[in-house]
Amino acid sequence: MREIVFSKLNPEKVARTMDNFLDLRDEYLFATLFNGCRKGYISGAEFERIRKLRKEPIRNAVFCTFGTWLIIVVLKIILFPVEPAEAIIEALYIVAGCALIYLIFMSSRSISFRNIRVDRSEDRQIAEACGGLDQHILSRPVFYGSAVIRAKKQIRAAGKDEQRAEEQRMAEVLYGYVCELYNVWQLVTISKEIREFADQCGIEFVECELKEKWGKDINQVYQIMITAKFPEAEDTVIPMETDEKTRTFALPFSVGEAIKSKYGRKKRMDLSVLDDSYYEFKREFGKAKSEIMGTMHKKKPEEKAAVKNAMDLVRF
Repeated sequence: MREIVFSKLNPEKVARTMDNFLDLRDEYLFATLFNGCRKGYISGAEFERIRKLRKEPIRNAVFCTFGTWLIIVVLKIILFPVEPAEAIIEALYIVAGCALIYLIFMSSRSISFRNIRVDRSEDRQIAEACGGLDQHILSRPVFYGSAVIRAKKQIRAAGKDEQRAEEQRMAEVLYGYVCELYNVWQLVTISKEIREFADQCGIEFVECELKEKWGKDINQVYQIMITAKFPEAEDTVIPMETDEKTRTFALPFSVGEAIKSKYGRKKRMDLSVLDDSYYEFKREFGKAKSEIMGTMHKKKPEEKAAVKNAMDLVRF
C-alpha cells in the first residue's frame, strides 16, 4: 500500500471562506458596478432560468394588454358616439403605453460584467458549493425594470473611466480568490471521502493510484482511483475471488499536477498539498484589503460600511 497523507482542513470551513468571499464580492459589486441596482436584481438567476422567469410576466402582460384593449373598444362603441376606427386607434395607444411600462418596469435581462470569457458551469458549481445559486451573483446576473438600464450605464462608465475601471478589476480579483479556493475545497472534500472509505474498509487493504487521462476537448485530466482489496480467507478449501471495492475521483488539472509532483518523488499520495495555500490566501487577502477600500473612497458611507462588514466576516 502506498502511504496516504490526508488533508487537515475541514471542507465545511473552506466552503464558508468561499461563501464569505462571494458575499464580499457581491457587496462590492452593489457598491460599484451595480450601484443602485440591488432592488432590481433577480438573485440566483442564470441562462437556464431566464426563459422560465420571462415566460410568465410576458404572457400576463399580453393577456392584460389584450383585455384592456378589448374592454376599451367595447366601451367606446357602447357608451360614446364614436367611430369604431377611432376607438381602435385610442386602444392601440393604450396597448403601446402598456408595452412601454412593461419594458421599463417588468422586463428582465442578463448582463455580463466580466471582461474575460468564463465558464458559466463553473460559476454554478462554485455557487452550489457555497450554499446554493440563490445567494450569489453569477457572471451574467439578471436584473429587471429600470435596474437593467442603470446596470448597463454603470458598466459602460467603468469601462471609460480609468479610475472606475479599477472596480471591475477588483471584482475579478475577489472572484479569483474564490476560484482558487474552490480547487482547495475539491481536494479537501475528496480527502475526506477517501479517509471515510479507508476507515470503512480498513486502511491496510486500501491502494491509491493517481491516473492521467485525456478528457473531452483533448484536455489532460487526472483521477484518483482508490481500491480496497480484501484477501481470501486462509481456511477456505475452494479458491474464492478477491473481494474488491473501487471508487474514482476526478481532479482539476492544476490539483492533479500538484499531487503528481509529490507522488513521483516520495511515492505517496499526498492529499494535503494545498493545505498551505489556504493559509497563504489569508496573507494575500490582508494585503488586498486596503486596496479594496481604496476603490470605495468616493462611495456613500452606508456602501463603505456594507463592504467593510462583509470584509470583516471573511475568516480562515
